[in-house]
Amino acid sequence: MLNVLDESGQPALGGILRELRSIHLQNDRHRFRANMRLVGCLLAFEIGAGLPGRLETVQTPLGTKPVSVLAEPPILATALRAGLPFLDGMLEVFRDSDTMFFGAARVEGRGPDASGSIPVALGYSALADCAGRTVIFADPMVATGSTIIDIHAALVASGRRPGRFIVAGLVGYREAARRLEAAIPGVEVWFATCDDDLDERGYIVPGLGDAGDLAFGPKA
Repeated sequence: MLNVLDESGQPALGGILRELRSIHLQNDRHRFRANMRLVGCLLAFEIGAGLPGRLETVQTPLGTKPVSVLAEPPILATALRAGLPFLDGMLEVFRDSDTMFFGAARVEGRGPDASGSIPVALGYSALADCAGRTVIFADPMVATGSTIIDIHAALVASGRRPGRFIVAGLVGYREAARRLEAAIPGVEVWFATCDDDLDERGYIVPGLGDAGDLAFGPKA
């Protein structure tokens, strides 16, 4: 099931997305990274509402109060490097989460094939014991979903099949959500905003450009 935050009437979120998308504001890297973190934080709050909770009692200076807290923190994951600020925002909400990192890059010069897939080169990984756990994969630009599909397959092949797998995207391509649902049983997909086109290179249109380059500088 696809959930899109800005399709439910979120004008405050729209202002942040406007800054992220604007070609006139993207040259401010600090601002771009800060806005990525903020959207990650907002998306984490929305996802967190659907995670299991338990009651704890907190002692205040004047009494006690029952509060609902997460029964178990999710494990957060992202692909280097574009996902780092977005993941950092989610860690502001899921403060006790373990994290996993993956080196992943699309093969340059290759656009989507007839199935909508793009070849992805996977490299470095730092894994957590995520078998049976809730994993949230934070990816700022979900264009084809190929990276996420390949990483999920690698986790399953290594004996670390998550019990619940949630994709959190800043900008997503609508068809990518359908590809994820077809490839990953039970996947839950959350986008802050969603677009309906890809160009021949497999970049989301209108999108916002290359999130990694905008956050950290162009690759040589």
